[in-house]
Amino acid sequence: MLGNIDILVKELGKLPKEAGWVEFKHNNCELTMVGEDISALANSFTLNDRDYAYMIWGIDDENHEIVGTKVRLQLEKKGEQELETRLLALCSTSRTTNPS
Repeated sequence: MLGNIDILVKELGKLPKEAGWVEFKHNNCELTMVGEDISALANSFTLNDRDYAYMIWGIDDENHEIVGTKVRLQLEKKGEQELETRLLALCSTSRTTNPS
């Protein structure tokens, strides 16, 4: 499975620029930014008739070079709450308060 991820990341890195369904990050994992980007990716991949959207850490935004990252989403926290748990809660709240 890891080999497939490596191939996917390399293929996405060959895109001439980020697309609405692909977002590259280096070390930024600020809660608001990640949440807004996830929302934008979710809307964009649907509009672009894609099966998936990707937010990939460790790729430079400008030249799409693989640079690595210090971000470990499972370990990141917002206050005392894990970032992943907080994002799931925000996404769930958004779906129930803003049905589309």
